[in-house]
Amino acid sequence: QGAEFGGRLWNPPGEFDARDLDFRFVFVSLAPLLACLILLFGPGLGGALAVYRPGEVALPTRVALAFAFACCIPALLALPLAITGFLHAPALFALLAMVTAALWYLAAEKGRLTEHLEAVREELRSDRWPLTAGLVVLLASAVVRSTVSPLVHFSTSASWRYWADALEVADSARIPHTVLQYGMVFPATVNKALVSTLGAGFSLALERAPLPGMAAMLWLSSVGLVAAMWSVGHELGLKNTAAAVPLLLVLNRISLNNEMTTDLGNFKAENFGRLVAFAGVALAVRALRGRRWKDGLWSGALLGVAAGMHVVPVMIALGFLGFYGAARLVLDRDRAALVSRAAAIVGLAAVLGALVLFLPRGSIGVSAGSADVTEGQPFDPTRYLNSGAATPLVSGTEWRIGPRRALAAYVTSATGISTRAAGRWLMYGLPLLGVGVAVALMTFSPPALRPLGVAAGGLAAVIVALTWLFSIRYRLYIPAFFGVRRLFDYSSIPVVIAVLALIEWALAAWGARRPAAMVAAASILAIGALLIPTSRSGQSAVARDGRVAAAFNWIRTNVPCDARILPDAHTEGVFEAFTGRVSLLEGATPYLRPVVRTPVIRLLLSTRRFFRNPPENQELLKQLGVDFVVLVRSPGLGYHGPVATGDPAVFNRSPAFEPVYNSSEMLVYRVISPASPSRIVQPSSFPGYRCQRVPARL
Repeated sequence: QGAEFGGRLWNPPGEFDARDLDFRFVFVSLAPLLACLILLFGPGLGGALAVYRPGEVALPTRVALAFAFACCIPALLALPLAITGFLHAPALFALLAMVTAALWYLAAEKGRLTEHLEAVREELRSDRWPLTAGLVVLLASAVVRSTVSPLVHFSTSASWRYWADALEVADSARIPHTVLQYGMVFPATVNKALVSTLGAGFSLALERAPLPGMAAMLWLSSVGLVAAMWSVGHELGLKNTAAAVPLLLVLNRISLNNEMTTDLGNFKAENFGRLVAFAGVALAVRALRGRRWKDGLWSGALLGVAAGMHVVPVMIALGFLGFYGAARLVLDRDRAALVSRAAAIVGLAAVLGALVLFLPRGSIGVSAGSADVTEGQPFDPTRYLNSGAATPLVSGTEWRIGPRRALAAYVTSATGISTRAAGRWLMYGLPLLGVGVAVALMTFSPPALRPLGVAAGGLAAVIVALTWLFSIRYRLYIPAFFGVRRLFDYSSIPVVIAVLALIEWALAAWGARRPAAMVAAASILAIGALLIPTSRSGQSAVARDGRVAAAFNWIRTNVPCDARILPDAHTEGVFEAFTGRVSLLEGATPYLRPVVRTPVIRLLLSTRRFFRNPPENQELLKQLGVDFVVLVRSPGLGYHGPVATGDPAVFNRSPAFEPVYNSSEMLVYRVISPASPSRIVQPSSFPGYRCQRVPARL
């Protein structure tokens, strides 16, 4: 290893050579954007045209289906190839080309392209202002998202884990049975297998390049989610205000709960789950509102596929649809047909969800387990992994959230207004107001709007109830706080749906159809002009992220391929995905995998002791076979809590370490006398660790 180690680079702290950056990447490069457009206008649009005849479905839903199919079709085609071990570029792309051709043939059978265009023109003539507002919001978001620099992914670590999982699938041409994480061999996790197979396809098309690959997946999921939310609003009957749904929920960093907007700052699996699940919601609403079995079957299919991407959006979708269906059960006369369509949606979603989750061989990772014991003292392992706190467990009620507290937390999350500041009137007034809105809508509003108050209030009740139930069911922090941590991301949906339903009702009562539509469209465009530019997060940190990228480029060109790196942060996947090297603190966070969690926690605790006092804990380096120690200084790239922040002064004084790289974002030290225990696994034996020796273009 020492002979392979190439020269030494020492930069004064804080100094950065701008030549290390290629700012052409401030805009998404042509290759990933072209890959997205091929999927969108190839299998995506082909599928959307093949499923419904001209004029059979509204334009917003047709667009949402194009994005949903652009994600689902490649992922579903890659899945059986990955299960059987035949996921090679020629096989995948040939299969994708054949399916695309078949879809366009079926689309031609349903109606010529000119007929589809004529149907769109007719739709625009009848609903010009609402559809124009929606198209402007969608196109503006597409343009703004195309200007997001891929370098923003160096401000986070979760995206790198998803991309590393995709590379592991692509490199092995299958979903691997075991993976190398934390320097150890573990069973692969497959609960997001469809995101991994979709990412594997992008990696094959873009030659494994992480920044273009993640940029492509970020653009596709971001713009697709806007389209899906627009479709949901339209199908719910928000004829004039449908475009405000994505505007307020996924393009809004100013008010309400902006977590879904923040999540569009980098590539995440949940964004794909949201896109597909909410496209399924739009079709489910059509099925429950009308009498078409086709809508229900396609809705169930999309919800089932979404479960293979991320299960949380599917939970939210089913909660909303459950109460929407209950309201329709009261309003509709043909209750038997309604129940049968609802059963078909849920049944098909359950079957497909089970198939995509359990057909791949691997770990689903859904067991909370119990407390870990270290040195005779039990503590909450999930809280330790999340924040680094290893406080003892005193009883089983540490994380219990009572109904009143759950309600207060929900109201604060949904509105962005603290109940402590506003007082009890907000905490109790908002639910009471919601009940009143639901009753008023069900009783007096136009027929299309009547179920919306019940659906919105029901979803809010589901979120609050699950927040309370999870907290009393589980003893450990992560599962107990599932509602606060994950479900509250969707807390503003009921508020937005209810408020827009009232506005739509008021516009309908106005009576003047064209002026009402014009006022609504003008208002949406004005709000969009304020919100959409601010939804592009992370751009102010591009230069800093470029310095981080330059540091990792130095590792690519100077650190041996078989080196074992010990950073002072849990970085999840960036060393593996960007450099092809092994980081001993890198892998999926095993919150709900007790078999993996115990050895990982022992490793993290040992590493914490080392970084707190390196001279007295150098034996750990020999046990782990560490070749390089890295001090990560970039905020956001990894979690220091479970480990410790290393002190450069201590390493600079120690004769056991040689400083070889120093920048404002990263310090690298070579271990003078590394050990090579025989039990160390070579990274070349595992997928995902294709060693990179030349700098990546930034």
